[in-house]
Amino acid sequence: MKTIKSLITAFSFLIPFLVLAAGGGGGGGGGSAPTPPPACSADAWTCSNWSECATSGTQTRSCQLTNDCLSIDTPQPTEIQTCTPPLPPPLTPPLAGGEKSISPPSGGGVRGGATQTCSEDTWNCAPWSACNKVGHQTRTCRRTFDCPAITTPRPFTDRLCPGLKCGQLPTLKERIKCRLQLSPEDFTLELSIQYAPELCRAQTTQKEFAKCTDFYRKLAPCWNEADGKPRILCAKRVIGLPDDLQSAKQTCLAKTNTQRTTCLEDFKEKIIWLTLFRMYNLEVTAELLISHGAPWERVADFDTQVEEHKIALYAAKDNTDRVRIVQSLQTAWRFFIENIRPRLVL
Repeated sequence: MKTIKSLITAFSFLIPFLVLAAGGGGGGGGGSAPTPPPACSADAWTCSNWSECATSGTQTRSCQLTNDCLSIDTPQPTEIQTCTPPLPPPLTPPLAGGEKSISPPSGGGVRGGATQTCSEDTWNCAPWSACNKVGHQTRTCRRTFDCPAITTPRPFTDRLCPGLKCGQLPTLKERIKCRLQLSPEDFTLELSIQYAPELCRAQTTQKEFAKCTDFYRKLAPCWNEADGKPRILCAKRVIGLPDDLQSAKQTCLAKTNTQRTTCLEDFKEKIIWLTLFRMYNLEVTAELLISHGAPWERVADFDTQVEEHKIALYAAKDNTDRVRIVQSLQTAWRFFIENIRPRLVL
């Protein structure tokens, strides 16, 4: 385990990386991380036209999710409603016992002009979707047979993902506290049910969510490397950065016109991903301190701060904000270490 001094200074490397990515400059003070842009406020659903009004006084439609707002779980629009049916044809006398009679479907199935009875509508449901970012599964259900004069309740089209323990909780802090108390086996099961890192959950489009989760999945093998240079070298290889970052930047600067601009933008994005990885590594270091006496509640509070800073860094539009965000997290890290120092047994 690292010494207290090395823990306190473990995060000092990030600002030079960000300054390098921007070509110099930076500045800005500490303070709390800026609030990221507001997320979208609702999922988008596209619904078909309502069907003709059935004799039961209901009509149906199908609704498909066309934009999954990653921070909101908007209920699916209703797919059944009441209506005024057209005038029915003359009714046949009721059967004994109060059952209703319907004509057989075309093509046969009942001989001699006999009637058949029914007691419920028939619904056809698609398989449940994968577990989404808020811990729910959805499916679509379509009524395939309308039993006259009977309204059968629609099957459930939304449910909590079976087996999920933390991912459905409403706040970032609640989810982190829950995960820190899971056993290794339960944590592995949780990830298999729902893979949605907090940074990815904060994204407002499915494209950004997929890009983010892809980043996390590709970097997973690097956690098997020793902390320090071996782990960072692994992350650089995955991200596509050489060990010598200054040389990589000079290669971009040697290009001309649009090639130079494209190269520098790509380099900056990779530096941001590397910074996010190192922020994540700071969470891992904090969690290891639990076994050395750090209160898990305090670690959960710090992990929450890290995730908030990661979200803000990813959303930041200029380098001055990025440097300020990193400086803010450096301050939080030093305060965290100093706060738990009396309890640590290293």
